Parts: sequence; C-alpha cells; structure tokens
Amino acid sequence: MGNSVTATFTTGALLAGAVVASAADLRVYKAPPVAPIYDWSGFYVGVNAGGVWDRGSLDASGSGFSLPPFAFIGPPIPPGVPTFVPGTIPLPGTVTRGSDRRASFLGGGQIGYNWQSGRWVYGLDGQIQGLKTGKDFIFTGPSFILPGVNIADGLTGNGTLERDIQAALRGRLGYTWDRLLLYGTSGVAFTRLKANAAYTYAFGLAPGVAPVAALSNPSTTTTALNTSMTLTGLVLGGGFEYAFWKNVSLGFEYAHTFYGRRDIALGATPTIQSLAGFGLPPIVTPGGALVGNYRPDTDEVVVRLNWHLK
Repeated sequence: MGNSVTATFTTGALLAGAVVASAADLRVYKAPPVAPIYDWSGFYVGVNAGGVWDRGSLDASGSGFSLPPFAFIGPPIPPGVPTFVPGTIPLPGTVTRGSDRRASFLGGGQIGYNWQSGRWVYGLDGQIQGLKTGKDFIFTGPSFILPGVNIADGLTGNGTLERDIQAALRGRLGYTWDRLLLYGTSGVAFTRLKANAAYTYAFGLAPGVAPVAALSNPSTTTTALNTSMTLTGLVLGGGFEYAFWKNVSLGFEYAHTFYGRRDIALGATPTIQSLAGFGLPPIVTPGGALVGNYRPDTDEVVVRLNWHLK
C-alpha cells in the first residue's frame, strides 16, 4: 500500500509539473504585432502643376456708330463747290469670335488640414495657381463708301479675354487604405478675367477730293480698354494620394469649374467729331458700348506633392 501511495503522489507531481511548464510556454508566446494604419490627419502644404482647358463661349452685342457728317470739294461736284454729307446714316457693328487660346500650363501651391476617423478622412484645402488662357474677338463695322468721294468710313476693333490666375477653397472627403487615399472635393472657385480691346475709326478722302478749308472732317481715332474683374464659380473634382514616405505624399487630381454666364463690358467705340470750325459748333457722333456674354467653364488635371506637418 505504501508503494501505491508513493506511486500516486509521484504521478500527480509529474502531471502538475507538466501543466506548469505548459502554462509557462503559453505566457512566453506573443502574437505578431499589427502594422499601424497611416495617419493622414494634420496640416499639409504642397505644390501642384498640370494643365487647364477653357471651354468659354462669347456672345456679344453692341452698337456701332452713326456716320458723322463731313464735307469735301471735288468730283462729282464741280471744283470749288463744297458738298456736305449729313451724319444721319447708322452703321451698326458686330462682334465675332476670333481664335481661342484654350489650353494652358498651370502651377501653384496648396495648403490644407485633414481629420481622420478610422479609415475616413475629411478636411479643407485651399490652392492658388497661375495660368494663361483666353479668347480673342474681332469687332467689325460696315464701311460707308461714297463712290469717288471717300475711301472708307468704318470702324474696326479687336480684343482679348484672358484668365491669368485662379484660386479655390474646397472641402475634401476620402477613404484610405493605409497609405492610399481616394477622395472627392467641392467648393468655391475664383478667377481673374482681364479684358483688353482697341477700336479704330478710319476715315479718308479719295484721291482728287479735297477737304473744305478751315473745316474739320472726321479723322482716324482709337479708343482702348484695359480692365480686369473677378469671377466666382463652383468647383467639383476628385483624385488620389499615396504616402510613399512618412511625411510626403504624391497625388493626381481632376477638377471641373462652372463659372456660369457673365456680362462683360468690352469697352466703347470712339466718339467722332466733325464740322468743328467754319463758325459752326462741333457735331459729335457718340461711341457705342459693347457688351459680351461670356462663360468660361474649365477642366484641369494636376499632380500634387504634399508635405505633411507631423
């Protein structure tokens, strides 16, 4: 019996030792660490470069001018007999589209802030860019030609509408797969539109036709327009970024901006004076205002490089 008790005790001790050893082994084993998700939150600053395409359309209207009065001596009237042409003939003008400068390189910078909740990333982004796109237009007015008397009596002009800077303030919402971020964006956009134009009134008498002494006929005159204005629109877009280093990400973005149709002042045609002298008060033909209706919708693609301030 003593031997049985001893054997039982020995067996129990061995089993207990085995359990303790197994437990010790379990405590030593550790699961492999889980790699942390890349943190997109915080401030960032960066640069961008790419291309922009304008799809602007210009519809314009306006008055031309009335034929100013003038006087001459010569054929077909007998020499020495002055002839007066009254300024009562209206000569309306039209604006036609010229060439388009639709595509342009653009580049600039951006600054923003991200918040992150799980895999969702949202934030604010502001950017400013320089570019050079635009549209040329031509003004043509029909010439008044009196056979054998005047060479031409007409008005011509040309001008440009040009964008040279744009900016945007947008919100962003995206989803991240660790270092890859896909996002959409929308907000308000601003651009500066510069308008330049020059209008020339040309007048000339035919060979053999002389002006009346001491009497002022119309002459060649020019008026110019050089102004700028700010347009505001809605921008929508989307893109992706990849964080290839701890604090640096590289991305690609597309955006479309709707500026809508806007009335643009294109200047005024020259004011013309005639018959000023000979004891008579000057007779003035006022110039006419020209107005364009412009819609510069744009598409752009840019590469963005961001430094995350962590």
